[in-house]
Amino acid sequence: REAAPNLYLPRHTTSLPFTPNDPQFPGQWFFENLHMEDAWGITLGDTKTTIVVIDTGCDLTHPDLAPKLDPGIDVVDGDSDPSPDQSMSGSEHGTACAGLAGAATNNGVGVAGACPACRLRCVRLITDAAIPIADDIAAFAFALQVDAAVVSNSWGFSEPTPVPQMLADAITNVFDIGAGGKGALVLFAMGNDD
Repeated sequence: REAAPNLYLPRHTTSLPFTPNDPQFPGQWFFENLHMEDAWGITLGDTKTTIVVIDTGCDLTHPDLAPKLDPGIDVVDGDSDPSPDQSMSGSEHGTACAGLAGAATNNGVGVAGACPACRLRCVRLITDAAIPIADDIAAFAFALQVDAAVVSNSWGFSEPTPVPQMLADAITNVFDIGAGGKGALVLFAMGNDD
């Protein structure tokens, strides 16, 4: 047993808020809700941190992404080019998601990214056609292989479907042993319809 005074002590951050100069930052209202300027004042992230964005793919030439991108994959076509299929409706979704996660920030271009110092890798998984569960599993295997610390998923099955056990196992594996054995943060969007 131990006894000690339960002191009430004030706390403060060790740095000042950081406001990026990206022209579209004022329209990123969600960052204000998250107090990102205060968070960025403490840290802009770490270049050793990799975020894998599993989505429609990414525009590899986008000025806010190109300097941040490491090689990705396209599990739909089975190659190493995660560029989106421009003929697909909504093909820009993966690029937008990657930008929110880790766009080059304070560069006077486009938007700010939540983790400006982090590295990004894109996986093209979403397409207009139905694809096999093996492709989903391959996407998470890639995240594990590249030692992702964060895996961003702004997608879900079109119809309410229980997650097949092999896919659940692949996701859990990344969650448990990703990021060098520390476990990765695997995020899925809740959707835009409440």
